[in-house]
Amino acid sequence: MVLFILLLFAFAFLMVVVHQDIINEYKENKGKTTLPDIESSIVDLIAVSMRADGEVTKAELAKVKRFLLRGFGEERALGMLHKLRDTLRSSYITDIRLQCLQINQKLSYKQKLALLSLFFSVAATEPLKSAEVRFLKLYARYTRINPNDFELVRNHYFAISDWTAGAKMEDSSEQEREEKAQVEQKVSKNEWEEAYKTLSLPTNATQEQVKRTYRKLAMQWHPDRFESKSEAEKAYATKMFREINQAYHRICG
Repeated sequence: MVLFILLLFAFAFLMVVVHQDIINEYKENKGKTTLPDIESSIVDLIAVSMRADGEVTKAELAKVKRFLLRGFGEERALGMLHKLRDTLRSSYITDIRLQCLQINQKLSYKQKLALLSLFFSVAATEPLKSAEVRFLKLYARYTRINPNDFELVRNHYFAISDWTAGAKMEDSSEQEREEKAQVEQKVSKNEWEEAYKTLSLPTNATQEQVKRTYRKLAMQWHPDRFESKSEAEKAYATKMFREINQAYHRICG
């Protein structure tokens, strides 16, 4: 009995830690500090599912409307449909973790599966896209849907071959995103190192050293000091002054 109580306390503590980790991670990445309410969370996720294939259709909207009317009643459903319209017009959600966290807190497992079924039905309206596969996988992961249940719902809406093709496209897209990020990171690093080189400073120079060197070089190459010089000298000074400014702002922001 004592062991059971200790295990129960340990599990409760773990859930608190996981919950706080998600909140802290989201704060760092997005700057938000509060969870959306449950209706807003559902509406946000519906909007993401409808947008995932790049087009919001009347057929998708009809499925969503039937789902909301059946699940929430006419008055609440109409309010959520208004929220959905505003979200589709004004917001583009790229991170669904907080919404899924709220779903985990407020909805039963059966209700989470019902939402998953809705998202699959929206995806099945048109040929499956890789972005839809990504969204469905993320929703299932963040809301802790059992993989067997996920497969059952998936198989209801898609043939294995169609899902596999969409999943392959998603894997390819994910690889492309990673490769692009690596290239951008490499370019960014090269530009950063080049900026220090322009100021004739080592990459471990302090911010104060950067500022001091920048002021010195900016004064040295300011175009006003070359008014009486030849056109070639003025052009070179202007070029140097521009590069010095660019290097300084790249390092210091």
